[in-house]
Amino acid sequence: MTTPPSPTRLGALAFGAAGVLFLLYPAVRPWNDETTAAGALRSMGSSAWVAAHLFAMIGFILVPLGLHARTFDHPS
Repeated sequence: MTTPPSPTRLGALAFGAAGVLFLLYPAVRPWNDETTAAGALRSMGSSAWVAAHLFAMIGFILVPLGLHARTFDHPS
């Protein structure tokens, strides 16, 4: 029988995953000239733009989950 992971470990995992996702955001996002409509359509029309923003959204969700996991071990 295995013991479930502690909340601190889950919080650290959430922070680590958020860090990786925040690193992937600028690496995957297409960087075109978005001052013109054609450049904006070229960037926002690609699947890489959608994936990059999905990575950022999931990262922003994981940060408060990591912070919340910390309160289970040390309530104050």
